[in-house]
Parts: sequence; C-alpha cells; structure tokens
Amino acid sequence: MLINFQLFIKIARQPFMPFLERKKYAAVLVFPVRNEALILERSIRLAHTVALKFLPSPWLIIIAVNDSTDETLPIAKRLADQLPNVVARVLSEPGKGRAVLQSWMSVQADYYFFSDIDLSVDLTKALPLMMQAFVQGADIATCSRALAHSTVTRPLYRRLISLGYRWLARVMTDTRLSDLPCGCKGVNKDVVLQLVPQVLNKDWFFDTELLLLAEAASYKISEVPVSWIEYKYSGRNSGIPLLKIIKQYISALIAMRRRLKLRK
Repeated sequence: MLINFQLFIKIARQPFMPFLERKKYAAVLVFPVRNEALILERSIRLAHTVALKFLPSPWLIIIAVNDSTDETLPIAKRLADQLPNVVARVLSEPGKGRAVLQSWMSVQADYYFFSDIDLSVDLTKALPLMMQAFVQGADIATCSRALAHSTVTRPLYRRLISLGYRWLARVMTDTRLSDLPCGCKGVNKDVVLQLVPQVLNKDWFFDTELLLLAEAASYKISEVPVSWIEYKYSGRNSGIPLLKIIKQYISALIAMRRRLKLRK
C-alpha cells in the first residue's frame, strides 16, 4: 500500500524535499556527505555493487550533499550521471540528521536505510542481516558494535568513548539497546510515516533520538551484528569535531530523558 504523503506532509509541518520520482521503491539507501571528496567515489561505487546484490528491486541510492565546500557535489553529480539508480541532492541547510530524514521523506519506499560514507560498516554483511530482520517482522534494523558476533577494529580511545556513551545512555534513558549511534540503520515505511516527523534533532543525535522514540513506543527493533573497521584516510577533512559532538550528545540525552518522562 502506498504511503499517503499528502497526509504525511500535513503531519510533519516542516519543509522537505520534493519527490525524486513518482515511482515507489522497495529500498532507499541514503549517504549523508559533507566534504567527502576524497572517499566519495570509491564508497558510492562499492555501495552500488552491494545494493545490486543485496537490496530488493527497485532500489535507489541518494547522495545527500550537506554543507560541502570541496568537490563533493561535482563528484556526486558525476556519479549520479554514470551509475543507474543513483541520485545526488543538495540540502539548503546543514545537518547530518536533516540530510538523512529529508532524503527518506522525499521518496516512497518499503524500506529506508542510511550509512556513513566511510563504510566502516561492512555493507555486504549488514544489509542482508537488516533485510532478514525486516522479513522477520522488525520495524527498525540497527547495526550494533556491541553484540557478541560483531567484529570491531578501532582505536582504543574510540572504544572507551563508545563504552562510556552506551553506559550513560542506559542510565539516563533505561534503553535496552546496545549501540544507539552506530552509523548504519534501516526503518520500514511505517516508521518514516509515523515516527520520523517526531524527530527534533537534525544533526548527529537524530538516529539515537529515533531509536529511543521507537523503543518508548514499542516498535519492534532488531539489532544486528556488524563488521566494523574504522578507517583512517590521509587528507580527509569531513569536519567532524569529536569533542563538540560528545557535548551535543550529552546535552541531547539530558533533553531526551525529560522528553521520555513526559511521554510516560
């Protein structure tokens, strides 16, 4: 059944991108990108190959260009010209969450995914597991680096930060989820219609907020193990200030704690 997007627009009460096409897709995969000229082409070509193998047809990849000042946009447009089922879109305002959520809401699909462009998550393993979770009835499929069958290669200080954040999130929100900010998630069309308009954060915390809202509303969430390698690219400058993001997450968790208490 097609989503009633006129009703959706009325509910959302916020501007978002026009439809990319009138057709309905089985799956949409979004990559939010900001100053990623160094790795964009390699990652999109690899993701295109993975999508051909593991996503149900018809599928679409959206490169959501977000406040870039390097050659990201020209590369994205060239890739969209060269690769079938790939489009490039430019956001008028910055924000990772805005890039993902507006891209999701711009097109009709059964399943919606996003992934960080560095492909720390091995999509050849993650996408099949997430699709299997949907077949088994999940509303949301989210990758987790904290599961027993996950394999993680990343610096020790990043592991410690992640461990501390998971502990803080559990204490403050009573969440049962093991890895809220992992950069690869999928949702079904009901989540996009009903829950996405409630997400207030349009930056880094957006997917944590989405999961916490879904958990509070008793959506079925499936965590899937991930193969994660945190790559270092010489010369990459995507403008990700780690300390600033940590402060934003803590502040957002405090606000989310209050919000969840009000919903009870």
